[in-house]
Amino acid sequence: MSPKSIYPQASAPKLLHSHEIQLMLRELIDAQGFSLEQLVAGTGLDVEAFENPALRLSVEEELALYARIASCNKNPLLAVEIGGQLDLTGYGVLGFAMAASNTLRDALQLSVDFAPLISWASHVTLANVRYIGQDMTRLSVLPSPVDGPAQILEIESWFASFHKIISQLVGGAFDFDSVHFAHTCQADSIAPFWHIFKCPVYFEQPQHAIYFRQEEMSRRLPHAQPEYAELTRDLCRQSIETLKGERGLVAAVKAYIIKVDGVPTLEQAAKQFNMAARTLRRQLSSLGASWQALTDEFRFKEARHYLLNTRYTLETIAPMLGYSDVRSFRTAFKRWAHTTPSEFRNNNQAYSEDTKQ
Repeated sequence: MSPKSIYPQASAPKLLHSHEIQLMLRELIDAQGFSLEQLVAGTGLDVEAFENPALRLSVEEELALYARIASCNKNPLLAVEIGGQLDLTGYGVLGFAMAASNTLRDALQLSVDFAPLISWASHVTLANVRYIGQDMTRLSVLPSPVDGPAQILEIESWFASFHKIISQLVGGAFDFDSVHFAHTCQADSIAPFWHIFKCPVYFEQPQHAIYFRQEEMSRRLPHAQPEYAELTRDLCRQSIETLKGERGLVAAVKAYIIKVDGVPTLEQAAKQFNMAARTLRRQLSSLGASWQALTDEFRFKEARHYLLNTRYTLETIAPMLGYSDVRSFRTAFKRWAHTTPSEFRNNNQAYSEDTKQ
């Protein structure tokens, strides 16, 4: 059966494959007793859409489902268990590009360059560092500033999928040196995480990161296809541009927030788009977005920039981001990054000093 027309906003792109979401929904239905109707409630999606195995989700729809699944989920290992079932095909053209790479570092760099194809608003870096006295390569991720449970779900699934994907890339079992999560362990014990990742796993760390032994980075991949590497990279670029170009109202509002000085109010934005504030709020909600989430995303990005690239004090940064006092800024930043602004700046400065360019 073909799905109903559940996407009334023609501007919403259908670029993200729903396999991971489908697996999570199936787990909550089969093992936790939820109905599909319960799980899609409030997301703007129709249950009949999920009868289509080729279902694609817009960014906003994926985030809305992620948040809903996270709020309903009772299994603290759901994300890593589902992530471990994903493979390179689940990453679409990015997966093919990674497989065509010459070395493991080349493949990982693609996941950095085209991170929006994995998670739209995440910030990913790859760096050589000194860690516990050894030369390591660190892949670190700052997820999009969505609600805490959804962020945990996203990052744990992402890392678990990478564990499987990299084994596929190198053609055999591959284990990280260690895995670090910024959030608190949601399970009763960290032992299951050690079993899944087959390496030390740490929680409540300065950042979400995977550590690799540096000598592994030059490891040549058995399925490297130089003749296809640039072609698949171009396809990744096209996917990014499509994702950027077709986000309709959400994209326009984001562009407006970036363009104006400071952080605008909802009323100012609504006036820019010739509509009432409540109308703008309602239309953003219908797309699975919100004014608060969009301004938080902007503030989080700007805060990271100021903390890592300037010597501005928190007293200077806070009003630049629209906060009346440092305490409010500190509280918001800790909600986004699971660490205070000062700790974030100090930890990343410490890492950069150890980085070998």
